[in-house]
Amino acid sequence: MRRTPRAMAAILLAVLFPPVAGAVYQSVATEYAADEFPPPGRLVTVPGGELHILCTGAGAPTVVLDHGGASNSAEWALVQPRIAEATRVCAYDRAGFGWSRMTEGPRDAGQSAADLAALLAAAGETGPFVLVGHGYGAFVSRLFAAGHPGEIAGLVLVDPERPFDHPLVPVEMNYRWKEADDALALAPLASRVGLMRLVAGDDTDLPGPDAAAYEAMNGATAAWESVAAVAAAMPLTSALVLDLPRPAVPVLVLSAGLPLDDDDRRIWTMINADIVVGSPAGEARVVAGVTGEDLTLRRAGADAVSAAILDMVNATRGNRPPAATEG
Repeated sequence: MRRTPRAMAAILLAVLFPPVAGAVYQSVATEYAADEFPPPGRLVTVPGGELHILCTGAGAPTVVLDHGGASNSAEWALVQPRIAEATRVCAYDRAGFGWSRMTEGPRDAGQSAADLAALLAAAGETGPFVLVGHGYGAFVSRLFAAGHPGEIAGLVLVDPERPFDHPLVPVEMNYRWKEADDALALAPLASRVGLMRLVAGDDTDLPGPDAAAYEAMNGATAAWESVAAVAAAMPLTSALVLDLPRPAVPVLVLSAGLPLDDDDRRIWTMINADIVVGSPAGEARVVAGVTGEDLTLRRAGADAVSAAILDMVNATRGNRPPAATEG
């Protein structure tokens, strides 16, 4: 998960921070967030709960924005308005994140793909869809596309999360990635005493109200309980993703260019690029000068993501040839 360093810092502070005061702080902050930041979209009833979706713009294909692993739909505040100028676009929160209520059942990406299908149907949104998945959301987008091939016009995968046990990943690196996810089991405890809010970063280019909503909703204990549940299901999610065939629709994969000269980043970018190999129309791009989180939270990254989405939208409309595959 992209916020593992933040979670680790909070867990370390847990032994030093007075738990009662922290619990009171977390309770007050959660109530404040609920009052101050109502859902910007609508809550749609699906089996087991309610999911939040915000749709703007008009036209086809409909772009569906799926947020990163420890994030929420407000991360798209720099991207969605630009896409809405060209076509219909919907950002949503997976179960337990943002303004969505936790649904019943497991929290692997296969379940999230089923949740998304139920949400789009209940919300009356029809394809063709261009699915845009950031980080863990790329897993959900790929699994949805595999299960609903007739509804998908294209995929834009924004720095897909790292699956476990990928054949291109060295054994020691794979072990470290698993250890980092295992540590997230303690994140809900740190959140209950307010530590996830205390270590939250606010260095984004999101517009002021959206930035405040983004951090407030990320500080909720329910969100970190969801992060832990998703992390616990990563072995299953990874197996599902690694078992997928090559995408049968046009696919564009973006990878972050930072950190430079980092072995993890080099391997991560390599397995991202591998997704498009053998696809009918695929392209892998590296966005220089940004981290994975920057791809939605900073303007330079959001501009690159928006351009990639619009490229895919135009390609599905026949305005340009599909991209050639890059290894």
